Amino acid sequence: MGDNTRVRKLLQLVAYGRRHPGARLAEVAEAIASTPAEVKSLVEQLSLCGKPPFSPNDLIDAWIEA
Repeated sequence: MGDNTRVRKLLQLVAYGRRHPGARLAEVAEAIASTPAEVKSLVEQLSLCGKPPFSPNDLIDAWIEA
């Protein structure tokens, strides 16, 4: 996945997650045209995203519940 595609998918994931809290992994994957494995990878990457100065309160919290 190229950098532009990854950024676009991360933004789509954040937007979808905010509009559909509690959505199932398969639903999210379909909504952003990804696989469940890709969504899991994107969620892991979101924990590294935020706004400067990147203190814990400035980072994005995202997770997948079992």
